[in-house]
Amino acid sequence: MRSVTFFGYIRRDLLHRRGRGEVLMGFFAIMFATATLQVMLIIAYSVNQMVDRSLEKARPLLGVIDVRPRYKGELTAEQVAFLKQLPLQNQSSANTDEKATGNIAAVSLIVESMDQDFNIWRQDKSSSLLMVSSLAVPYEDAMLDPNYGMTYFGNGRPFEDKPDTWDFEVIVNSRFLGRDGLGYDQTTIEAILKGDRVLTLPIHFVKNIDSEGINIDIGILDIPVTGIIDLKDGAYPDLWFSFDVARAFYYLGQRQWNPSYILQFHDQTGQPLLPLSVEAKNNHQGIQQFHLSGEYPPGTSQNGIIKDYFELPAKPSSVDDDIPYSRALLWIDKFKDAREREAVMRRVNDSSMGAELASYPLDYTLSKALNHIRPIVDTFVSTAIFILAALCIFTMLLFGLGHIYRKTRDIGLLRACGLNPLTIIKLYLSQIMALVIVGLVIGIIVAIPLAQLFEPWVNDVIKDLIPDSEKIDPTQIVEVVVIANMANIITTAITVLLASFIGGIFPALYAGQVDPVKQLQSQL
Repeated sequence: MRSVTFFGYIRRDLLHRRGRGEVLMGFFAIMFATATLQVMLIIAYSVNQMVDRSLEKARPLLGVIDVRPRYKGELTAEQVAFLKQLPLQNQSSANTDEKATGNIAAVSLIVESMDQDFNIWRQDKSSSLLMVSSLAVPYEDAMLDPNYGMTYFGNGRPFEDKPDTWDFEVIVNSRFLGRDGLGYDQTTIEAILKGDRVLTLPIHFVKNIDSEGINIDIGILDIPVTGIIDLKDGAYPDLWFSFDVARAFYYLGQRQWNPSYILQFHDQTGQPLLPLSVEAKNNHQGIQQFHLSGEYPPGTSQNGIIKDYFELPAKPSSVDDDIPYSRALLWIDKFKDAREREAVMRRVNDSSMGAELASYPLDYTLSKALNHIRPIVDTFVSTAIFILAALCIFTMLLFGLGHIYRKTRDIGLLRACGLNPLTIIKLYLSQIMALVIVGLVIGIIVAIPLAQLFEPWVNDVIKDLIPDSEKIDPTQIVEVVVIANMANIITTAITVLLASFIGGIFPALYAGQVDPVKQLQSQL
């Protein structure tokens, strides 16, 4: 009953017309400070989330070092062995003391230019051939792992190593789908990315043997695309072939693609890519030639004469040692730290292979800019917390003194009725904190939708801080999504409550020192 009377008096006294102006001033000041602080914390949290998300998404550019041979076009066996050992020689994280470690998470060995003997056509098979770039990496490579920043669409997945079959599979870069590549419109591209439409790549398998023209022409095959990868920047190629394609391309050092290989390949479902058989026959001159037989897919050539048929080994893995790698990508372990790039490059340059290998960062302009944003935001928020906490203290000090001044007669009557100073202090400090709690709750409720209105402005400011880059479009990666979380709400509540409590102590102590005799005499 006593507590009901205590809190009932607090409610009636705050709502009484005498002192209502001070109550409204205090309420709106607390609500303003709470909403402002909550909006700032939401924006700061969202920006920091954007920084982490953008660094993760841009890892294929920001988190790698490109390593190439200095004097030759291909990596030697000794250089490949050296690069493979780098992740096994990392420093222990316990001994780094916050310094750049130069640790490497993985190494990607790259084979390039398998497409030079393919004719790649637009999706409408128009007369204009496409100039494309391509690569292949070993199965289970980091470049095929979504954990390293590769985003696959639709039914995309990394290539699988099938040891007993030759697999012709291809992943297409999403930028290759547009008008500069396969020629699809935006509506079709969106359907392809959602998996609502099957994507095939028109490849014309031909070979020029001599000046008289083409004597091997298997025709245009619509190769089912295994997946679509989202790397719009120019540092990565248009097409990613499965490693079996590289194995066949460099088989026995031929260094050229032969269309007869396609007769031995399978697609991603394990079915023959071209269900034709090869039969050896002697012509009228007694020279052995190979003839194709079987059912041709629609739109393909029916030129079945093959003069130089190449047969692949039964097991694709048997030609792994013959693959010449053109370069390697070193995946930085702590790639979000811009210092790690220099540390990895120093590690390569100072090694025994430093004179033979050249290392380059692909592009870490975005990384440096993003890493500069976080301390700016943290400093801004810290300053805002300090200023708004001071505002709460000052507001509660003014509100409390003004409120107590108007209530001195009531305090005198309460003292005359037997309330001791400690009870008076508790009573008016509770009034101040009750007003703070109401303003705090309403301020947080107002701030959450209000913060959403700042999202376009925050994105414009952040994008202005990101410098232009030739290899990456920051607008495709950097996007702030304003969201609130419980930690921000708790931080706001603790800051406002603590600051208001500090500001309300002095007025409450002043209320406890009111002399009841003087107050009663002043009423006579």
